[in-house]
Amino acid sequence: MLKANEMNNCSEIIGNRAVLEFLERSIESDHIAHAYLFAGPHNVGKTTVAHWFIDKLLGLEGKHDLLTHPDVYVVKRQIDEKTGKIASTIPVESIRKLNERLGMSSFFGNKKVAFIEDADFLSGASANAFLKTLEEPKGDALIILRASNIEALPKTIVSRTQVVRFSRVPKAEIEQSLNARGADEQKAKELAGAADGAPGIALALLADSEALDLYKRPIQEYLEIMELPLSERMIKAASIAPNEKDSNARTQSALELITRIESALHDMLLLSHGNGESLRFPAFVSKYKRVLSHVNPKTLQQLLSRVQVARDGASAHVSAQFAIEQLVIF
Repeated sequence: MLKANEMNNCSEIIGNRAVLEFLERSIESDHIAHAYLFAGPHNVGKTTVAHWFIDKLLGLEGKHDLLTHPDVYVVKRQIDEKTGKIASTIPVESIRKLNERLGMSSFFGNKKVAFIEDADFLSGASANAFLKTLEEPKGDALIILRASNIEALPKTIVSRTQVVRFSRVPKAEIEQSLNARGADEQKAKELAGAADGAPGIALALLADSEALDLYKRPIQEYLEIMELPLSERMIKAASIAPNEKDSNARTQSALELITRIESALHDMLLLSHGNGESLRFPAFVSKYKRVLSHVNPKTLQQLLSRVQVARDGASAHVSAQFAIEQLVIF
């Protein structure tokens, strides 16, 4: 997320230049849709761009905190006070409050803006209530939805928005940005590789030196599983598969795990062909080599070909364990 004084400067945003250019053209030509759906992987810049877009539309020039601006209403999952955990869905009460807010006049005579974080976690009742808002927009209101799993949203909602798709950012762009923020060349290369196209992850890892070890732990566990006999691999796959009670949270955890496993498989395939310069996780070279002593490149390619099957299964709320098992069977 950009700092307030950086909000009106899109050059501070890492990647997704095509998205920024499209939104800038929309502002310049005054062709603003009443609702946008910012869709794409986690941490690729959807929130940062949404904040920049809102700032530009309201003419704030980075001088006002959007979260406290009276014409900006943010809807997101809440933290349960008893458990301290984030709620599994956005409740219908939040959407009703949003509808009331959008029905009010703007405080500054400009647009009213609603930003719905994790729109793919709307409850069934919330989605139905929100659909009416999209069908009958009130006044000069702009609605921005953010979703990492667009398939989890009802098609009736998706079809009533302007879908803006965000992509993973090239490693070189992330490295350059990390260098500009004070990281040395080696650190920037390591973090950019670990981020796998998600600048938000790279920036978080840069800010917390211990976070990288936690981020890499699932890969280490997977590599250890790869050295076991098949029967033991199946048992261990069950132990690392996400098991959250909420299906949306479990799906998201499974997708994140699958992405990191894909990175490890990709690294090992590169290493098997003598390319050790482009690894996403070079710290695992010795572990990669141990796995490669009994797993050949053809098997790695077969496992990589199953990644999308595993990802599709997780997205469809198929058993997370079943999805992970597809990546340990060989």
